[in-house]
Amino acid sequence: MIIVAAMVSLALGSYGITKSNGAVWKKLLSILSMMCLGLLGSLFWNEALFNTILDQGLFWFGVIGVLGILLGLFGVKGTTRVTLVTLHVVGLMLYGVLVFIGTVGFQEP
Repeated sequence: MIIVAAMVSLALGSYGITKSNGAVWKKLLSILSMMCLGLLGSLFWNEALFNTILDQGLFWFGVIGVLGILLGLFGVKGTTRVTLVTLHVVGLMLYGVLVFIGTVGFQEP
């Protein structure tokens, strides 16, 4: 059910971006930023995808988060840009806390 909700939100968000005013390449950058946000949020809606990305390396989610921020900054202006960048920063901070807990917090004394 959560996967369906994630897909619906991606479809509605991309529809809103395509109907906004702006160049085609800015719309494409915003949609790519939304896709990065979906990958960054895979911790909550798809554990198999999260584990697949995590198996490739611990810091791939950091790369995806920074890429999403950069794509969002160059995307469509207005509330779309603010929302994408804010959600990416929050997701990146959350993942940073999880990495910190996992690498430092679980060490034995």
